[in-house]
Amino acid sequence: TFEYDSLENTRFPNDGSIAVVQGQFLREELGYDASIETLRVRASTFRTFWRNTIGLSISYDTSFGASREVELLNTIGGFGRLSGFERNSTIGPHTGVARLIAYRRIASPAVFAWEFPVYAGAQYETGNAWQKRSDIDDLRHSAGPFVGVETPLGPLYVAYAYGEGGENQGYLFLGQSF
Repeated sequence: TFEYDSLENTRFPNDGSIAVVQGQFLREELGYDASIETLRVRASTFRTFWRNTIGLSISYDTSFGASREVELLNTIGGFGRLSGFERNSTIGPHTGVARLIAYRRIASPAVFAWEFPVYAGAQYETGNAWQKRSDIDDLRHSAGPFVGVETPLGPLYVAYAYGEGGENQGYLFLGQSF
């Protein structure tokens, strides 16, 4: 695993980047069913202009050397990973998602000693799962608005997303999304 992180806030970042590259190497001669290599790449960057934050994220998962009997499948779908589609509904040995997100801090109500920043934004995502890496041009699309609140338990999101083909999803989500 290799990780680089310069985000100034992990919940609703204004500036910085994060990148994670993970590889897993299983060997048949060490007792595994087959020799398989997997690669997972995640990268996000955020910049703020005039109180508006723009983020761009990409993720890609793939496997090498898997036989048909021991084929590794990756999944996408759900909040932040083709949000307009049901969670883990898109499956394949190779998956990728690109996400453009924009949000703005619209309020900061205080309750007792805690401040709860509120953000409004929207996201657009494109990606898919593929049987072959050469099919990567076959993309699905998803977009929708969200409202986020920074709480002591983590970010709280209320979101809606529309996926092409008439897919719709609504979310009430507590936890980290980036």
